[in-house]
Amino acid sequence: MQEIILEKHPILTSATYQKTMANSVKEVLFLLLKENKEFQLNIPKNKLSFEPALDKVFMDSFQELVLFDISGYPLETFAIDVEEDEFNVTFESGFGDNPSGPTLVSFDLYSIYNILVEFAIPLIINTSALVPIERVDSKALAKSFDVFSSNPENAQFFKDKEDS
Repeated sequence: MQEIILEKHPILTSATYQKTMANSVKEVLFLLLKENKEFQLNIPKNKLSFEPALDKVFMDSFQELVLFDISGYPLETFAIDVEEDEFNVTFESGFGDNPSGPTLVSFDLYSIYNILVEFAIPLIINTSALVPIERVDSKALAKSFDVFSSNPENAQFFKDKEDS
């Protein structure tokens, strides 16, 4: 069987696919939160942020995919902050004997690999969480378009306003 390399597959690295998956993940999360249902999330370790930071020994104990049980206090503090096309997820959780109290866990919605219920039933699997995210820089895109359209040799690609 041929090995599939996720990072190179054109669908998985497509910004459109990643946004579609993020919207699907968001809808499943909103449903679970509305129904006040407990769930679990798997997030790639390299896409997580902790405040205060966890010590190195604790971080090294995590597998590449970190399973979080969103029940009780983490469920009560679970939030999705929507800012333009960015969806930042946060919740508070306790990690071992942390004397400073709960730790704020944060990550981008695009980073959620899967959502489970009862630790075994997958509701959604987001394979795009395992590949780099392609973000479109709208300013750079506009500048690129301006450069392209100002070249007289590219006039053939533009419909004349008088012809429409």
